[in-house]
Amino acid sequence: MAKVYYSYCIYKDKEIDGTIPRNSTIPEELGRIQYLLTDKTGTLTKNDMIFKKVAMEYAQFDLENLPDLKGMLDDNCLKYSGPMGDLVKYNNGSESQNPKNPLQRKGGKRRDQNFIVRDMITCLALCHNVTPTYPDPNDPTIREFQASSPDEIALVKFAD
Repeated sequence: MAKVYYSYCIYKDKEIDGTIPRNSTIPEELGRIQYLLTDKTGTLTKNDMIFKKVAMEYAQFDLENLPDLKGMLDDNCLKYSGPMGDLVKYNNGSESQNPKNPLQRKGGKRRDQNFIVRDMITCLALCHNVTPTYPDPNDPTIREFQASSPDEIALVKFAD
């Protein structure tokens, strides 16, 4: 009960207006802080992180060339019904029956960039603890994300 009460007090404190404790262990975690490191981008002051760049095997994508990444993703989604489209054909046979299996990397072929892009976006979209909320029940297109970590929200917003 004490954890819930402390979280409620943090939520209602006028000196830190807008603070939302997302779990009941926050008072204990705040009591253990010894060092505070920041990245000076507003993550700490606004609790809002912005995803700016992803570096992958073949290329880097940032906000300027994001349309290129989206185009690669759209093309892959039109051609293949799910992620790992280049590896699906090898699932039914053993590796010895498929000597050209891309999973065998002994000097073999690297995966194409469009497959890597789709698999990365699929992972970002599925592997998280973010909850979408809809502040206006009459407009389901307006969506906000909530999570205990601003970096997780940034990754999900990017995937969205």
